[in-house]
Amino acid sequence: MKDSEKGFLGWNWIKKQLDKFYGEKRLRNRALFLTTFKTGGRITEVLSLKRSNFTHDQDYIIINGMMKEKDKERKTYRPIKIPKKEPLNQEWITWVNSSRNYLFPSTELDDKPLSRIRAYQIITRTGTYPHFLRSQRSSMEIEFYGIEPNRLVDLRQWKTDRMVRVYASASSQKQAEEKMLEKFKEPLSRSNP
Repeated sequence: MKDSEKGFLGWNWIKKQLDKFYGEKRLRNRALFLTTFKTGGRITEVLSLKRSNFTHDQDYIIINGMMKEKDKERKTYRPIKIPKKEPLNQEWITWVNSSRNYLFPSTELDDKPLSRIRAYQIITRTGTYPHFLRSQRSSMEIEFYGIEPNRLVDLRQWKTDRMVRVYASASSQKQAEEKMLEKFKEPLSRSNP
């Protein structure tokens, strides 16, 4: 079974991946991993983010200007809303707030983002790939937030619904397995020895 067919692997899995980062650029690398996961964006979309893209309201962290929505005449941008109650937000937001311009500049003084290749190298150090983080986010949104798969096709800008059907199927299968396990945890009644 492919990883994309397993559904969301869980917040503990995300934490284990983050623990693989160490050294001088540890915080930046963890923030890159988290931003890629939390936005569900492509690596080039993540690298284009600036501090000015982020706002918030009482319940959500809002990222403006990242996801393009195509209509017949022009491209418009829709905001991404991430619930403030989601795990691992504090470390992530600390990084966002400490950024001057680009979230992930190529150097401290440079006003250009990291290269796509460098960002890819950083994330693959954990043994996973940027696209897999995108699939994990999609599976998590289906499982935990009840987002309809057809809405994800539009949100993630997929050309077809093939991948979202894989994520939705994996999520449904995982939920069914969890319900079955819960039934087995119930004590046997006295009438059923």
